[in-house]
Amino acid sequence: MSVMDDAQVLWDYHQMHHEPRNTDIAIGLGSHDIGVAEHTADLYRQGRFPLIVFTGANAPTTVEVFPRGEAVHYAERAEQLGVPDTAIVLEEHARNTGENFTRLGRCSTARASTRSPQPSSAGPTNNVAPTRPARSSGLSSR
Repeated sequence: MSVMDDAQVLWDYHQMHHEPRNTDIAIGLGSHDIGVAEHTADLYRQGRFPLIVFTGANAPTTVEVFPRGEAVHYAERAEQLGVPDTAIVLEEHARNTGENFTRLGRCSTARASTRSPQPSSAGPTNNVAPTRPARSSGLSSR
C-alpha cells in the first residue's frame, strides 16, 4: 500500500456517514483546527440548532495559534461567518476532550440545559454526533 492508500483508509475510518439532524444545542470542541468553528457555523446557518457552546482553553499545541483560548477564537470565527454572539456560549477552561465534557456536564444554566441529545462538532470531517444532554453551570455567554 502507498502512503496515499493508508491515508485513504484513515480518512474513510473517520467518516461517520450519518445524517445531521436538528437539535437544541451544538458543542464545538476545541482543537488546533479552526474548521471546527467554520463547520459548526455552517450547521447553525442551516438552522440545525439555535445555540452553540464552544469549549476549550489551550493545549501546548494550540497556545500559539489561539493565544486567548480555543473557545474564544472559535466564537470569533463563527461570528465572522454570521453567527450572532447571542447564539454562542463559551466554556473557556477545558484543556482536553475529557474536560470538555466534564465541564459541560457541571453546567446548569437554563440557557444551556436541554433534554434532547446534543451534537458534538468535533471537526468538519466528523459531521455531527449525538451526545448526552449537558446539565451544567459555569458557561459564559458572548
